[in-house]
Amino acid sequence: MKTVFITISRGSLIRNFFNSGVVSQLLDSGMRVVVLTPNYRDSSLFGAYAHEHLAIEPLLQSSQSFVRRVLQELMRAVVYNDTVKARFTYRIASETDPSPWLYIPRTYLLSQLRFLPFGKPLLRFLSLKLDPQREHDYLFKRYRPQLVFSTTPHDDADASVLKGAKRFKVRTVGMPKSWDNLSKILFSVKTDQMMVWGIYSKRIARTLQGYADEEVIVTGAPQFDYYANPEHKIARDEFCVAHRLDPRKPYLLYGSSGADMCDESAFVQLLQEYLDANGGDRLQVLIRPHIGYRGDADQFVRFERDGRFLLDRTERQDPRLRDNWDSSMYHLSNLFNSLAHASVCINVASTLTIDAALCGTPVINVRFDPDTTVDKKRRSVLRLFETGYIKDALSIGATWVVCSKEELYAALDEILHDPLAKQAQRARLVEEFAYKTDGKSAARVAAPLISAAEAASD
Repeated sequence: MKTVFITISRGSLIRNFFNSGVVSQLLDSGMRVVVLTPNYRDSSLFGAYAHEHLAIEPLLQSSQSFVRRVLQELMRAVVYNDTVKARFTYRIASETDPSPWLYIPRTYLLSQLRFLPFGKPLLRFLSLKLDPQREHDYLFKRYRPQLVFSTTPHDDADASVLKGAKRFKVRTVGMPKSWDNLSKILFSVKTDQMMVWGIYSKRIARTLQGYADEEVIVTGAPQFDYYANPEHKIARDEFCVAHRLDPRKPYLLYGSSGADMCDESAFVQLLQEYLDANGGDRLQVLIRPHIGYRGDADQFVRFERDGRFLLDRTERQDPRLRDNWDSSMYHLSNLFNSLAHASVCINVASTLTIDAALCGTPVINVRFDPDTTVDKKRRSVLRLFETGYIKDALSIGATWVVCSKEELYAALDEILHDPLAKQAQRARLVEEFAYKTDGKSAARVAAPLISAAEAASD
């Protein structure tokens, strides 16, 4: 029996690989699947997927050493791009500010490492030799796997497993958990193959991560398969009633970015003013807090006093998980139907943009600060549009990028008048960033894993 190690460090990855059916396809093929997870002590998380050939083992996080910190600094420099520059300049999804003392050496000195021939292989070699991370070697001796599948290859814990695979000469496949991971840092271990969501990510894997064209497999995102099944779309009346919405009226969906990125309640306030100026009760708004960030709903509570604004409290965060994710099938259903029945999805610079495009829903990206005195480096919306991956996604023109209140209101008017506007651009966004909408991404992930494991020697 062939054995595959799979890393599952977050609740969103339970959704991506268990809820989508990737793991069940591996098990059905006759393989033993060993899940490495920090939640190995909590069997209930994987109880619904119990199988005689499914084992749960620890995914261990070693302490951050000085050597690793230095190497990671160099690994950001060697892939220096707009995304890395933005993170050197602004606080983005972090509790700490980037060091102002390091800005000049990072931007003008270390960034030159990206032009160094063999710089990436050299750093990966040094990482393996100077920071070997042997925490999982005992599992390789116990199970003797034929394949390691890393679902967050940029993480330290996943790097430990991948370094073990290098030492034990086990074949490796990586798959970033999202389309934006590839441009943030050089992955410390180059896997034998890399799976990516779409054509855009394949290009970034080649240019920034050093993969050859034949080493990258475009699969689509398995969690998006859910959107392709018409049986998963519940009746609009049923969805609206469940969320206390009026089924007779269209609704706008506001999707929060979470992480204390900015004061997003200011944008909901503008939507309230828009409703007041456009017939009052003609429209309604469903506010979707970010499931990954605790307390994100708090900034929107005051709008619940207005009957036209409903705050979605139906999903349940799970504090046992690193990302607090709701890993139930309800989360997938609720997200899909929230988008599918909405007249428009409004967000700042969120991956929700891709989800909405997959559902055929128009998107408005808000690119201005209602409060012009906001801290530019910590709280300004504008900084979130400085990353390379957001610039690339928006360059397709599939969304309305609004830079003022007036532009926001004009975009809402246009979309409500013509819901099919920019339909062709949305299709291109999906093709570039999510590949296909055929519901077969999970199969495109599972098949190469099965082939790679079966081809490996015992």
